[in-house]
Amino acid sequence: RAPRVDRNERFFVSELVRGQIFELYHQEIPYSCEVTIKKYKDFKDMAVIEGVVHADKESQKRILIGKKGSMIKKLSMSSRQSIEEYLQKKVHLSLEIKVSKDWRTDDKKLRGLGYYNA
Repeated sequence: RAPRVDRNERFFVSELVRGQIFELYHQEIPYSCEVTIKKYKDFKDMAVIEGVVHADKESQKRILIGKKGSMIKKLSMSSRQSIEEYLQKKVHLSLEIKVSKDWRTDDKKLRGLGYYNA
């Protein structure tokens, strides 16, 4: 059984993915995205992580995915490498892109993303 992972680990992992978004994408894309960690299982020699990248618009989702999935693949690979360096172990990372329309201005969505204590 995997031990529980504290909120700080989830936060740092989500920030590492966000950092890769800033590295790989340009213009408004990084500022229109938020990353949440849906699942995080930490084993002795490996971590299994499922993350969600929340985009503001469908057009941003298409940019994040890229032609034939090329950009999401780059994002996943570079994020996995960053997380492996941070955790000092192998990581299985899967990312999905979701449109969360107006997440930056909707208090309920912001609360769901962890911006406010509910």
